[in-house]
Amino acid sequence: YEHDETGEYRLLFETTEDRTHLVWVRPDTDYLLNMEVREVYAIANEYIGGVPGAIPMELLEANGQFVLGAWAIDETAIVFVTKIRANASAAELEAALLATASTADELEAELTGDLDEW
Repeated sequence: YEHDETGEYRLLFETTEDRTHLVWVRPDTDYLLNMEVREVYAIANEYIGGVPGAIPMELLEANGQFVLGAWAIDETAIVFVTKIRANASAAELEAALLATASTADELEAELTGDLDEW
């Protein structure tokens, strides 16, 4: 892993035999009542000028299929975001990291074909 200038941890995962995907872990946490939550995320694709066409609605519909995590769209990218307890066990963190990487990479491959940017 790498620790970048923003304090985020960046990890690279092999998702298939010939693909990898980057996942970030935010250092800051949020609270929901008395539960401290940390965000894990992976970029699936970047866009200039917004996400095109029907993709946002397709992602919203897909969100209902995930046990953990959901698609989000920011100003320039489609991102898979997973929120876990800040004091999650190593096994729970690993599961969240792997699920985030593989989910984002599947969409990246679908949208870009052979391009493996993230």
